[in-house]
Amino acid sequence: MTFRFLMVGKSGCGKSSTGNTILGEDMFPTGTGLAAVTKTCEHRVTTKKNTRIEVVDSPGLFDPERPNDDVRQEIVKTATVLHPGPHAVLYVLKLDRYTPEEYSTYQNLKEVFDADIVKYIIIVFTGGDRLKNETLDDILENAGPTFRKVAEECGNRVIIFNNLDKKKSKETQVKKLLEMTQKVVRENNESPYRCTVQEKVGDKLEETVTSRVKSLAEKDPKLKEFFSQIDAKLRQHQNQADSHKVKLDETKELLELERKKKQLELEARKEEEKFLKEIREKEELERKRLEEMKERHEQEMERMKKDVVEEKESHWTADVAGGLWKGVKGCVRDPAALAMFTSGPSYGFPCAAAGRISKRVIAYVSLARTQKDFVVTVCVTRPEAFRFLLLGKTGTGRSTTGNTILREKRFKCTESFSFTSGTTSCQIGSNTLDGKEITVMDSPGLLDTRRYNGVLYSLVKKAAAVQPGFDAILYTLKIGSGFTEGDFAVYKRLKKVFGKEATRYMIIVFTHGDELNGTNIEDELETASQPLKEILSECSNRYVVFNNMVEDKKQVETLLVKVMEMRVHNEKQPFRCQPYNTSSVEQIAGEISRRLAHVRQTEMGRTGRRA
Repeated sequence: MTFRFLMVGKSGCGKSSTGNTILGEDMFPTGTGLAAVTKTCEHRVTTKKNTRIEVVDSPGLFDPERPNDDVRQEIVKTATVLHPGPHAVLYVLKLDRYTPEEYSTYQNLKEVFDADIVKYIIIVFTGGDRLKNETLDDILENAGPTFRKVAEECGNRVIIFNNLDKKKSKETQVKKLLEMTQKVVRENNESPYRCTVQEKVGDKLEETVTSRVKSLAEKDPKLKEFFSQIDAKLRQHQNQADSHKVKLDETKELLELERKKKQLELEARKEEEKFLKEIREKEELERKRLEEMKERHEQEMERMKKDVVEEKESHWTADVAGGLWKGVKGCVRDPAALAMFTSGPSYGFPCAAAGRISKRVIAYVSLARTQKDFVVTVCVTRPEAFRFLLLGKTGTGRSTTGNTILREKRFKCTESFSFTSGTTSCQIGSNTLDGKEITVMDSPGLLDTRRYNGVLYSLVKKAAAVQPGFDAILYTLKIGSGFTEGDFAVYKRLKKVFGKEATRYMIIVFTHGDELNGTNIEDELETASQPLKEILSECSNRYVVFNNMVEDKKQVETLLVKVMEMRVHNEKQPFRCQPYNTSSVEQIAGEISRRLAHVRQTEMGRTGRRA
């Protein structure tokens, strides 16, 4: 049995890796998607268990470094390589959002060949390793109308490949693909795909061979007799092949009956095992529930004991007017420092009103002598602040990157392989980590929405409201999906909206770092497209790699180090959007100062009345 496959798709979608999975070994070179690997059509063959498999890996349609006409000519060359034609055309897609570029690839495919090719297309989604709990039905249900139309035209023949899975799982995937291919061939009258170009090439080849044989036979009677003998042997072999086919079909029927019998026996055993397993699972769940209740009770008791101890050790109250001073040792533990505070004339600076404070908070105590006793005020130190603006195209992992920086899920993310943008408006999240106050503004995906101008207007307006500004602009790019003209257009649009000065504050964040598979990012960037190199150059080669699938503080620490270096380069001046001028900032700051003064006076008055 023979299977012939033609793989087509955009650069970086995983065609070569899929071909290696089908062949069962690494025959095609692969990369990370930052630069196209396959430049010409490559033909590989393998034979396993009396099954011959031929795969042709074609150049990526819309390769930014090659004209489309060259790519089309390369793909048409497969007419002779896969003669008399492929049994299936594998339309390979990254398990991601279906963009206009992917749809153009599909339209281009029908133009290069003909409309009948949809009868042989099988859509292969790569990247199955990134699936969580989603199924193929979930993905198709969440797909946009454009992709659903394409799937319907192709008979809803869709399969998911995990090219990083173990060998046994890969074999299961290939088996499913071969079964789907057999169904395609049956539906097309046991005939492989032959387009107009292939028929012309095949007919021309057959005509040339026939004419040559006839010419030789007329010139030499011995050759004529030789060719007659060959024809007779061919007819004999064909008759034998037909006879073997009949016997093979009968054997297949017997094997199918035996398989069904074993399948029924296996299902009966599985039902019995399932029943016993459910009983064991219920017993285990009940045991765990009791253990968890006991553990929660013990933890609650421990927490209550700890709270009582902390309340006794760290709680203190300073009454401003009454002159009472309780528990100052909870904040000032050094005896020498305590003596300095009590003996000094006055240590005053702007502070908050006196009250309760935990021993875990660093505070400055200010004492001043009054007519009765000491006045105690407390000022808590302000942590170092970092403010980030997240920008990028839909599907590059902005919101997930924001959650990684904040170490908690502050921003809503769509399902791993939804076809729509998860962030529809600007969102701000903050957290205090390791003594640093981190604020992140997440923005809607750019260039993938019909409300593009409205989204930009809202983004600029809300970004300008963040004062005193942003320490860094994080521009997200996804590893493995290739750097397209759409990505470059987003970057140029951002420069036009925010100004060239924005590049002084921009850091490129390459997301999905797990797809590097141990490869060095510096080596990959050496072969990257020229537009991507241009962006890195304008941003002074500031970039980091994020793997949002794991919890790793080091990648966030690396980002903060780059931000602090950039602060020095920018003379500690943050990035400010143009719509807000200096006078507006001063007015806002003045209003905040007045409100804080009012709150301080109100609190002091309440404390005095309690005295």
